[in-house]
Amino acid sequence: MKNILVVNRLGIGDTVLTTSLAQAIKQHLPNARVGFVVAPKSVDLLKNHPYIDDVFSYQRNTKDDIIKKIKKSEYTDAIIVDERLTSSLLAWRAGCKLRNIGRVISVFGHHWLKPKRVQSDSATQRFAQYVQYIFSSYKYQYLAPVIGGVTNQENNKINDWIHQINNTVSKRILIIPRGVAENKNWPSEYFGVVNQYLNSKSIIPIYTGAKQDIEYIDAIKGEKINIAGRFNLRELAVLAKQMDACITVCTGPMHIVATTGIPMIALYGPTDPAYWAPLHATIVKADHAPCQLCRGTHCSYKIKYDCMQQLTPDRVIKSIDSLLNLNTEIEEKHE
Repeated sequence: MKNILVVNRLGIGDTVLTTSLAQAIKQHLPNARVGFVVAPKSVDLLKNHPYIDDVFSYQRNTKDDIIKKIKKSEYTDAIIVDERLTSSLLAWRAGCKLRNIGRVISVFGHHWLKPKRVQSDSATQRFAQYVQYIFSSYKYQYLAPVIGGVTNQENNKINDWIHQINNTVSKRILIIPRGVAENKNWPSEYFGVVNQYLNSKSIIPIYTGAKQDIEYIDAIKGEKINIAGRFNLRELAVLAKQMDACITVCTGPMHIVATTGIPMIALYGPTDPAYWAPLHATIVKADHAPCQLCRGTHCSYKIKYDCMQQLTPDRVIKSIDSLLNLNTEIEEKHE
């Protein structure tokens, strides 16, 4: 019996989208063991996962321990999704047959020997198609990304918090204002304009993020609820199901919230929304920036972050009104 190891040490969003590969493997080999090797920041979102049996947290100083654990779990084959040479060596040392060989070498953010990308319409499709290294006749079908489930204790924690805010919030708008890549982030003063607009409609938005985002969110103008660092990644998905909509920049938590299918407004500047954005999201994107689709993590264009600054608050507010019918609701309340 084949036991398949998937190695993807990229970001949180990439890991979320790669879960469709785990589902595709299980469809063809329901009794196979599927394990994921991921970056430490992605481990939590794969706990209690319906299609993933083992999760290995990759850290340089514990590589030998990871290899021993993989060997003990008797993984026979490996798919190197992140295409890195170091990932290939890790799986090879663990005794896996390499179904593809990653050759990318990364040094201080620079990448060499980049692989030719498999032809695909979206990132979700590209990651799912790695199953062709196991089943060459595989025909792509859309499989929605899935993250791990919460425990009863975690679910109770979420329900208790929702109960606390029930009398405070009339419409629940979740906002993800910041990601790791600075070139994908929207100016905080723009969020302040949107925040104050929502306040004018008697809406107190709920901001989420990592612990290090607490001060950043607090500084955004307007009344808000700041839950940065309060919930883990799996809890975020369950919490999002209780929301009416989400406004977000392009970041890993966006893909987590997208698995719930709630209405979403996604802000896109340097990356291609046709390739990366959730299928159901309302997209607000930059129209004309010479350096668009730079794919870098930092902006080197002469007008720094120009593509995100093109997304003016009025464009986002227009999308909010269209998505949530706020003006209609206000008029009905005054009739």
